Amino acid sequence: MFRRVVGLSLGLFSAGCGTVLGLDGFVDQEGRGTGAGGDGGTGDAATSGTTSGGGGQGGGEDVCSPGEEAPCYSGDASKVDHGACAAGTTTCLPDGSGFGPCEGEVLPIEERCDTPTDDNCDDEVNEGCLCTPGDVVACYSGPAGTDGQGQCVAGTQTCASDGLSFGACAGEQLPVVEACEAGLLDEDCDGLANDGCVCLPGDVASCYTGPAGTEGKGNCAAGFQSCTPDGLAYGACSGEVLPGTETCDSTLDDDCNGADCVVWARGCNAGGTTRTRWAGDTQGNLYALAQSSGPLDFGGGNLLPAGGEDLFLAKFDASGSHLWSQRFGDALLQSALDVAADGAGNVAIVGSYYGTLDFGGGHVLNAAGAGDLYVAKFDSNGACLWAVAAGDASYQMATGVAFLSGGDVAVVGTFGGSLNLGSGPITSSGSNDVFLARLTGASGLASWTKRFGDASVQNSGDIAVDSADNLVVAGTISGTATFGPSTLTASDTNDPFLARLDAQGNTTCAVVIKGTGASDYVTEVKVDPAGNIVMTGVFDATFQLGAVPLVAKNSMDIFAGAYAFNCAPLWSSAFGVDGVDDTAPSIAVDSGTTYLAWDPLGAVDLGLGPIGFAGQRGVLVAKLSGGTPLWNRLFGDGSGSQNRPQLVATPIGPFAAFTNGNGVSLDLGYGGLLGTLLTVQMAK
Repeated sequence: MFRRVVGLSLGLFSAGCGTVLGLDGFVDQEGRGTGAGGDGGTGDAATSGTTSGGGGQGGGEDVCSPGEEAPCYSGDASKVDHGACAAGTTTCLPDGSGFGPCEGEVLPIEERCDTPTDDNCDDEVNEGCLCTPGDVVACYSGPAGTDGQGQCVAGTQTCASDGLSFGACAGEQLPVVEACEAGLLDEDCDGLANDGCVCLPGDVASCYTGPAGTEGKGNCAAGFQSCTPDGLAYGACSGEVLPGTETCDSTLDDDCNGADCVVWARGCNAGGTTRTRWAGDTQGNLYALAQSSGPLDFGGGNLLPAGGEDLFLAKFDASGSHLWSQRFGDALLQSALDVAADGAGNVAIVGSYYGTLDFGGGHVLNAAGAGDLYVAKFDSNGACLWAVAAGDASYQMATGVAFLSGGDVAVVGTFGGSLNLGSGPITSSGSNDVFLARLTGASGLASWTKRFGDASVQNSGDIAVDSADNLVVAGTISGTATFGPSTLTASDTNDPFLARLDAQGNTTCAVVIKGTGASDYVTEVKVDPAGNIVMTGVFDATFQLGAVPLVAKNSMDIFAGAYAFNCAPLWSSAFGVDGVDDTAPSIAVDSGTTYLAWDPLGAVDLGLGPIGFAGQRGVLVAKLSGGTPLWNRLFGDGSGSQNRPQLVATPIGPFAAFTNGNGVSLDLGYGGLLGTLLTVQMAK
């Protein structure tokens, strides 16, 4: 017995193992059940379709027609036709007692990320998914702004099978420390290739670590350096030649200042200067005493003479820079004959003068007659400490001055008449005699004064003091002069003499240097550290300084020679230009080395090859060893106007000052030097 029910919508009822979905036009059915051990009951087809019969045989009507199909859905009916969810089909059992399983239905499942379907039927597709499994996207984990710069590129990453994550980023190129390579690659991806790199590994570059301006000058040359493997620096500079200590023994410009042998050079304006004397102290400071009728500028501004010829005193440091300068004198003649300095920078000057000399500080001297001698001592700043004068109506002059170790001052000179330096008057035997005095350093008064000579003419020259305060004096005699136990007699009208005296003025040895000419004289005398006496001067004809006589070359030549402490001759040499007169040599000694300078009129060969200007004067400086030249250097321009040199031994080497008569520019290695007085500091 069948009953069709029409108009049910979305009703559910049991159909065997499933639930039949009632839709519009769906035919419902009534079922019957039987129960064992009881009365059968009637089941409500709209509910369960069967009832249990307790305690007896149950029974009921058929639920459906065997083989009948009906739609079914075992899940939440609200999901049907949403997303992937869909109803299935159930078939009536053969006995009509109900429907079989629901087949073909699609129930909600957990949302899957690998399908484009709403798997959980919530009307949302792939919610909770990060990506679609297997999808490949670009990826880059480097700093912002570096992707696509230089070598940096993005990689790729693949969506995981669950769609919830991406795998590792593969193939990306991230920034790395910049490598300094020839390919100019931007490894750190900042838009700049090889930024921070100093060089490319393996590159070789020129290098020079010496002072600016010395590369390529003289002996100095650049070296090379290789770039380090990281390109961030160059290695050590190899093979370069840096400035060294300048020496004159070679012709190389060792200190690379552009001039061989020359350490520095200066020029100053000294128009009207007739004489300049120089001295140095142990610190390398230099002192100039000049006699000039015109303005003189040592570097501190023009000093103007009062008239006649005045005195000018200046100090320079070891580099030749002007420290101070001053002028002394009135409208009459004041002569500058010698200057000396001690280790404390005190300065002593000597000469002769007319009129009045005001040295400042109340130290004013007034000449008594035709020309008096003066001695003045100054401190290192140029302030006068004391000044003394001596003389009468005759002529007196001090020609040489030197400091003793305690600050006392030794003075040698020539005088006629009488003079008194504080130890009592002395009187000439006639014509000119030589005097020697020791003045106390504090007051300038003489502790003793000595006189040498007879009625003939004797003239003083130079003086030197050794480390034991022994005094060495030189000059010329034309008659007889007695030095303690030694009586010296000239062979002609003008023979040089040499005498050594102790600190109290007692003669220890004396010698006359005899020659056959009439123009033999000593210009300078020095004492080396060993106590040997070194001297220079001029002679003509023959000159017996040592065992072998010196012979002039048909003219006036210069000589240099040395005597031992006991006045025994050691060596002697003569130099000159054939057929012309040589004049005004100067000498300096330093640690056993002798330096000689003069102004040869023409070319001369000292054994090292010809040097000099044909028919013109230039200033020649030579280093001697036992009278043998080791090197020589020439200063001049061939105009014949560079002359009258004077040497001073300094800690650096020989210092030479000379006149530049025409005042034109002269290149001593530092470009053109202007001035009428030029100075050059040489190396040892």
